[in-house]
Amino acid sequence: TAQTQRLLADLDMFRFNTVNYRKVPDPPTADSTGAKPSTGELLAVINASPAPKFAETTEFGGTFVANLPGPFINVRLKTRNPFGGAEVLELGVRAGFEGQLTRVAVANAEDPPLAVYTTQLGATAALVLPQFLVPFNTNRFLTRYNPKTRFSLSETYVNRPEYTRSNFDVAMDYIWQRSAFHQYVFSPFVITLVNSSVSREFQERLDTLRIEDGVSLYRSFFPLLEPSFSFTSLYNSNDFNQTRDARYLRLFAEIGGVTRPLYQDALMDKAGLSVYDFARVSADYRRYHHLTPSTFFVWRLNGGIVHALTRTPDLLTNTNEFFVPYDKSFFAGGSTSLRAWQPRRLGPGGYSPLRTVKNEQVRDFVTEQPGELLLEGSVEYRFPIYNFIKGALFTDFGNVWGLQERKEEDRSSPAYGSYLRPGAQFQFNSFYRQIAVGSGLGIRFDFTFLILRLDIATKVYDPTAPSTDRWALRKFDTSANPIAFNLGIGYPF
Repeated sequence: TAQTQRLLADLDMFRFNTVNYRKVPDPPTADSTGAKPSTGELLAVINASPAPKFAETTEFGGTFVANLPGPFINVRLKTRNPFGGAEVLELGVRAGFEGQLTRVAVANAEDPPLAVYTTQLGATAALVLPQFLVPFNTNRFLTRYNPKTRFSLSETYVNRPEYTRSNFDVAMDYIWQRSAFHQYVFSPFVITLVNSSVSREFQERLDTLRIEDGVSLYRSFFPLLEPSFSFTSLYNSNDFNQTRDARYLRLFAEIGGVTRPLYQDALMDKAGLSVYDFARVSADYRRYHHLTPSTFFVWRLNGGIVHALTRTPDLLTNTNEFFVPYDKSFFAGGSTSLRAWQPRRLGPGGYSPLRTVKNEQVRDFVTEQPGELLLEGSVEYRFPIYNFIKGALFTDFGNVWGLQERKEEDRSSPAYGSYLRPGAQFQFNSFYRQIAVGSGLGIRFDFTFLILRLDIATKVYDPTAPSTDRWALRKFDTSANPIAFNLGIGYPF
């Protein structure tokens, strides 16, 4: 009975459903004794109330970066049973802005600081079928696992001062559940088309990174085709408001571009599209300890690794390199990562990127810092303050590293054989000294249906700072270690 009700609820077609039983009428007398044999059978009667055909959800939120607000809005429309087969059609749009200063956001740092915004626009369409769409019949074996097939299209547009970038995705997913807490997703094909354009100043910055640091970030802004397939296992025994003693584990594996030898030359010649192959795995584990009815101790460990499968010729440097698409890299920093750092700006490793400002070398807080290896974690103590107002004390730690950093190849250089970005390469004998640490406190407004979060964080240990300044807490609330404000919806993990 419970399984039947769960499967019906998972269809998302009904407000509620109940299962009642009544006795099957006995058959007529079958012998001369007049006894009426009883079958002992029960007939299940299911009562269900249909859910509304249309459902609309609007979500408002915001971020707070560089002391400027960044609002966003999500609007989703769900249509139930559009074709009469218990399908679900979902349409969604998203618009958001992220505030920054020009001295942080653009390459020409001699301009006076001016508030600018990054614009993010997105649209999605998805059709979910209540069975596996395969050329053979599997439903009678898989019904209890709530099988679904999902087709989706999405377009994401990002307009930053440095570049504009659009991602168009087409995907097909098979989804099934082992239990109410455990879900699997197999995506036999995901195709992403990436198109970008960069400003003149940012192109100069990319060229500098390529020449001086051996960073092939510039290739991420070529037109790209990213075909891949992936598998996800998600276990989550918590509820929406995270009120249980629970566990969360997400395992993800993705392989892309394995068929590129079949079409890469044709795509490059006719469409100017680059194709790269890669393998990417990640794991995210969270533990929620329910200490008292209103206090929790929560911790998280998150890690991942990505690597190119084969080398790709680089016509600008006349070399063959392992290259990972920008969208498949890992990043650290931000409201759901290390909250004391700006989003995607931590690392890599102990390397301190520099840039020229008015003929002086200063630390680069402009460029996002992708990595091929991610290790990060958080611990958080959550407690009540008053009524629906909750508090939190937290510490975040982690970093990203490179796995295939280039070395100086000029034999006449004193740095021959050394990494062009010292400290960026992951090494077992030094990585633990490159773990960044940040701490802070948070206030959460728990409205049951919505959790509004404000986290205030500061750097404790910054491995990318000069060796004498790495214990950043001594420079609390200065330009070298400003307080970071993170405003968001929902818990960070």
